Amino acid sequence: MSMRSVVAFNKPLINQAHLRALPNSVRGFHAAYIQGTVNDPTKYPSPDRYHGSYHWAFERLISVALVPLCAAGAVKHGVSGVVDGGLSVALLLHSYMGFENVMVDYVEKRKFPIVAPIATWAIRALTVATGVGLYEFNTNDVGLTELVSKLWTA
Repeated sequence: MSMRSVVAFNKPLINQAHLRALPNSVRGFHAAYIQGTVNDPTKYPSPDRYHGSYHWAFERLISVALVPLCAAGAVKHGVSGVVDGGLSVALLLHSYMGFENVMVDYVEKRKFPIVAPIATWAIRALTVATGVGLYEFNTNDVGLTELVSKLWTA
């Protein structure tokens, strides 16, 4: 007697006649969901050279735009509303994209089906509220660059 027959590797685990009598939902997946066998390699989508490149380029553009805007804000303290507005928009976009990337990387919808959409919409709502606050601060108060210069000299 071989070891295979002792351990029962050569016998089917489930009686096929009983399996056919079960409804499809109990039997498992249909063939439409599973393509190939367990040993077949994973099918990846065909590469697209533009997928993600515009998003990446826009993130880099905003990050690079912050350098001259911060320098201009340091030189011209509160004199230019254009510098205040540009710096506010660039900081807001940079922060939003950073938080969005954190959400995509660490709070996935498939892992956290309830928390992920709530957190995503919370980030969007906070971004809009921050944008309104920055607009009000730049138009009705001293402005972002003047605030930084006053804090720096205080």
